[in-house]
Amino acid sequence: MAQRRGAAIDRLSEIGHVDIAHDSMDWVNYRVVELENRIDVPLPDELVEGVAFEIEWLGGITETDLGVPIPPMAEEPTNLPQWRVNDELLAETLPHLPDCRYLILQGSLVTDNGIATACEIPCLAELRIANTWIHRYPSLVTNQAMRHVGRHPSLREVSLKCQPITDEGMELLSQSRTIEEVDLCNCPITSNAIISLARMPNLSSLKVGTSDSQYIAPRAYTPDLSSWTPEIGQALSELDGKLISVTIQNVPLHPKIRQAFENMESVTDFQFDEVAEAE
Repeated sequence: MAQRRGAAIDRLSEIGHVDIAHDSMDWVNYRVVELENRIDVPLPDELVEGVAFEIEWLGGITETDLGVPIPPMAEEPTNLPQWRVNDELLAETLPHLPDCRYLILQGSLVTDNGIATACEIPCLAELRIANTWIHRYPSLVTNQAMRHVGRHPSLREVSLKCQPITDEGMELLSQSRTIEEVDLCNCPITSNAIISLARMPNLSSLKVGTSDSQYIAPRAYTPDLSSWTPEIGQALSELDGKLISVTIQNVPLHPKIRQAFENMESVTDFQFDEVAEAE
């Protein structure tokens, strides 16, 4: 077991970054998992805090790319790990890292099957999936991956930047009883996703909108919160008392939705950035 674990860490380190805890208390005190929520599994002496596959950036690009508008200060991805980070890699390595606290996947070829493998890590607390310049490097993750994410017993933070996750995916994600933070920047959800999010008992932080200039996506990936129904209004009232932080960036937004967020007594961190309000 120790030999296979060592080989897995070495292989992952060749492509990405493996964060090793300095001591057991560093691992226990990882920022998004409280001690009382620690999963009780046999753990090795050298504990893994997380695994990250990230990309590097290169500035100086054109105003459009394959018909997609590019912000003036955008940086182009370079040195993507995507051709080597796939389902097979995760299946051969992650089962040997049950202590892994976070997993960051940027620009990978991971599909729903790979996310299912990641969600078998019992101690996983933070999952970040992000593709940038999505029109050129499309994500292979679909709504069905959210079925696995929603069923994880200890996840606290989920980021899905530039993923083709819609209201259907939010319905599956809403199974979670533990997730506290959700980032849906550049996910093509609609106002109906609020109904699903309201079912999550521990949801305290929500980000919806278009992300910063590093994450380039077609307009079809822009969330749309411009519709309103009584069911959406009821869901917003159920979120009051749970939500603490709300960020809405550059999306069509129904005035009643904005007003509902503004009136939530539990929200202490409320950010709107150049919001395009719907009529």
